[in-house]
Amino acid sequence: IEVIEAYGSTIKLQTNLEVTARALNELNKNYEVMSEKYQLKMVTKNVLLEMEYSISDLESTIIQIKNGIEISKIDLKNKIGMNQDEPIELKEFQDNSPKASEINLSEDIAYAKENNLNIKIVKIGTRLKEASEVMDRAALLPQVNFQFNYGKEDPELSKSMDIGEWNWGATVAVNYDIWYWGKNKNKYERAKNETVKVKEDEKNYLNNIELSVRNGYLEILRIEQTIAAKEKLVASAKENFEIERERMVN
Repeated sequence: IEVIEAYGSTIKLQTNLEVTARALNELNKNYEVMSEKYQLKMVTKNVLLEMEYSISDLESTIIQIKNGIEISKIDLKNKIGMNQDEPIELKEFQDNSPKASEINLSEDIAYAKENNLNIKIVKIGTRLKEASEVMDRAALLPQVNFQFNYGKEDPELSKSMDIGEWNWGATVAVNYDIWYWGKNKNKYERAKNETVKVKEDEKNYLNNIELSVRNGYLEILRIEQTIAAKEKLVASAKENFEIERERMVN
């Protein structure tokens, strides 16, 4: 983030330098015109003095901006670990972000809820708590054992080959530990409460993800509206500048 901020600050200074240099160039052209008018006694000396002051002020501003660019580049090179003697060329950021009209908010919210790394970790934690609750609940239930046997009631060996007298038998054994039931019950209740808590945390986390996506969408809308308003302001300023320049020339 610090590198991006340093890069952006340098780009902003370079843009300011270009704008200020163009303004100085236009002012110098107008000064030449007004100097000719002054020779013809069409304007007073005060007009020239005011323009000279403006020219000096812009020249001073340009020097300040150039110094700021050099300092900003040094700071940027330090942050990226670049040798100060190496040249660096900075270019404007390419804005490839989608427009608000191209965004499907519902799909983006669903995607974020499904693929956010942190929510995946939270969901794993929820499943582990649910599994722990099931195991603790199982400890409260009696243990049932089944035993099967195949034999005959008559123990005489002479009749042991008579298949008709043989039959299946089954035994069911139920084991229930009443001594630890209270302890297991408390453990299960704790596990159940923990499961409820992690589910609530997961729900809140999902809500925060949705809120974050919606805020991002609204911020894009705000920025687009701000850009549109500033573009109109720039267009109006350019028109006023052209009118004023024509007035001064004529």
